[in-house]
Amino acid sequence: MIEEKEIILEEREIIDAIIYRDDGFTEVRKAFLILKNGVEISRRYHRHVVDPDQEDLSGEDERVRAICHAMDAHRKVKAVEKKEKDRIVDEMLVKPDGV
Repeated sequence: MIEEKEIILEEREIIDAIIYRDDGFTEVRKAFLILKNGVEISRRYHRHVVDPDQEDLSGEDERVRAICHAMDAHRKVKAVEKKEKDRIVDEMLVKPDGV
């Protein structure tokens, strides 16, 4: 007698890496898994990069969107700080104290 055993195949898609780079780009790696009875039998990857100037992030995972929005805000704050610092330096060069 042959014993019949139920085989359950399952596919999963997970984002297993989100890396923010110094140049403003965000790298995203998705893993596609196939499981047989709960045991991983296959894994493949897909990678893509999110441009810092990309406005429409609706196709991205919520975690990727959150990181991109946070880092965009950080970049904007740094740009304002640099602009203010440059303005102060320019003023000091035009009107030095005591002159």
